[in-house]
Amino acid sequence: MNLVLVGELDLHICMLTSEFPPTIGGVSHYVYNLSTELIRKGHKVTVITRGSWKGLQTNCAKGISVYRLPFLRIYPFHVEIHKVFLTRIFKLLEPDFDLVHVHHPLSPLIHTSLPIVVTVHSSLGLSESGSIEFQNFYSSVDIPRPLLSLIRSYFRKIEQRIIENADVTTTVSTALIKELKEHYGFDAISLNLLGNGVDTALFTPGNAKENAPYILYTGRLSWNKGLIDLVKSAKYILNEHPEVSFVLTGRGPLENDLRKLVTKMKMSREFSFVGYVDTQSLVQYYQNAKVFVLPSYYEGLPTTLLEAMACGIPVVTTSVGGIPEVVVNGKNGFIIPIKDPTAIASAVSKLLENEKQRVNMGRIARNTVEKNYSWDRVASEALKYYESITK
Repeated sequence: MNLVLVGELDLHICMLTSEFPPTIGGVSHYVYNLSTELIRKGHKVTVITRGSWKGLQTNCAKGISVYRLPFLRIYPFHVEIHKVFLTRIFKLLEPDFDLVHVHHPLSPLIHTSLPIVVTVHSSLGLSESGSIEFQNFYSSVDIPRPLLSLIRSYFRKIEQRIIENADVTTTVSTALIKELKEHYGFDAISLNLLGNGVDTALFTPGNAKENAPYILYTGRLSWNKGLIDLVKSAKYILNEHPEVSFVLTGRGPLENDLRKLVTKMKMSREFSFVGYVDTQSLVQYYQNAKVFVLPSYYEGLPTTLLEAMACGIPVVTTSVGGIPEVVVNGKNGFIIPIKDPTAIASAVSKLLENEKQRVNMGRIARNTVEKNYSWDRVASEALKYYESITK
């Protein structure tokens, strides 16, 4: 039998994802960057994603055909509602596709005779992770524990069916492989590492401006990111370094709670909530920060962490998900315990007080990303999996 070599396939890939730019999020950036790299390698990509209640919208972004389906935010049934609209449009477009690449969490199960690749970005398996979207959405609502347990079970069943229906299942970190094996009993041999990536030509060290020093967080403002701990740590940091401020980009369900806490702790002048920012502004925020802090309780392999490291910024983060696969404590960043504001403060203060260590950690962080987390590498790995199920 003659084998087709990777790169000789002329594929039309259907990407199914719950989010896509301009929606901000790790999965959104992942699908966009993977798609553009696959197009650069000579393939065709169509993305089907959530839109709004206004109806079907279509557009073309950097060569990617995008279908934004009607979407109603009726939690926790939004996944099944999205499935109704997805099934209709998919059946019309299906004859044009060679394979389907599903990005999970919270993508509905699709029925097709086409080969399916699933990439798990984060799992719903951990009952205490806080990673489930509805919990983040209703962060300030007291959901009764029995109801919370039922909704978790509902989402886990969706997740399990999606993975069982795949021809190839991939994850963004080896930690997720272990998690899926433990919670669902999936054979680790059948789970594959695809990894995460960052645009190292865009996210790059720059000449920092002479401005007041600040600590940076970028990403969704949600419970599982540990942002309450970051705010609490600021009081300790400011006692030693009153010249420092804190910048948080992005939006999310925890924003009002964070603003209230900052006001209660009398630190409103030291905190800036800048909301969503464009990519170029985000790069500048990274480049001019002294330290990047990501004190998460749960992660797959966070894109924002890779972006900060690519910009040569030392990171202070927790040992969750795939983070320990990237960050070596004391070498290219500091690993701290979860839910420990004093540990955050101690690590940040060390970096603020030792410029040589801070610069050296940032340099090693950049090298780590350049070597292991380019989109060219991720797309090449994806093509190997595509080839294995389309020959």
